[in-house]
Amino acid sequence: MNINDKIKKLRKENHMKQAELAQKIGVPQSTLSKYENGNLRIDTDTVYKIAVALGVSPNDLMNFSEKYHLPQLDQAIYDFSPQEDINALEILKSLEMLNTKGQKEAAKRVHELTKLDEYTKKEGE
Repeated sequence: MNINDKIKKLRKENHMKQAELAQKIGVPQSTLSKYENGNLRIDTDTVYKIAVALGVSPNDLMNFSEKYHLPQLDQAIYDFSPQEDINALEILKSLEMLNTKGQKEAAKRVHELTKLDEYTKKEGE
């Protein structure tokens, strides 16, 4: 299921009208309709706002393969403000575009980066 269908499904499960969700995320109802119909690209800040309004994580809205779903990432994204989580959401959006083989390769490469001092956080960062 794509992100557009997930938004619509979750909105309905939450007994919300488009106008109500649109107000919560700060866009006109017509814009939300375009998101749900796949006629308008959803930026990362909006993905975050929609997820919060619907009570799910941004990861839940993305087509991130369950095989590589990381529950700790969900919490990490919630802990960031919309401005700080843009890198995490951009990574998730990129992963969404990959097939399972590509997601596996991306996970492998990220793991490799965690082994290099140059790319790992230092204590207190």
